[in-house]
Amino acid sequence: MLGPTGGGGYPCQLCGETFRTQSKLSHHRAWHRGETICHVCQRVFARTDILRNHLRTAHDSSHLLRCDQCGLAFPSAPRLSEHRAWHRGETICHVCGRVFSRIDHMRRHMRTRHQVVLPSRR
Repeated sequence: MLGPTGGGGYPCQLCGETFRTQSKLSHHRAWHRGETICHVCQRVFARTDILRNHLRTAHDSSHLLRCDQCGLAFPSAPRLSEHRAWHRGETICHVCGRVFSRIDHMRRHMRTRHQVVLPSRR
């Protein structure tokens, strides 16, 4: 079905950007109205549903797991486990000494920068 422009798009009356569906235009209008800005950290999201998920996972501490060493909070046990690897010094590149927040980031760095492929941890 063709949109109101005749070319298959729905234009935003505020900025002129064109969207393929009325739904995408509706999400975009919410962005113009400021409805996709996190009131806690001011981060801007493309859609209100993504903002709601962010609020639940980043700012609702009722379900977060805290690191017993530094107090940082994480949304899941695997993320907390990744963080604890940092405390254990397992996220340091042994070639150049760069420190990473997560083991998978360090492993990717070693593979792409130093052509070192570490054995799987599993």
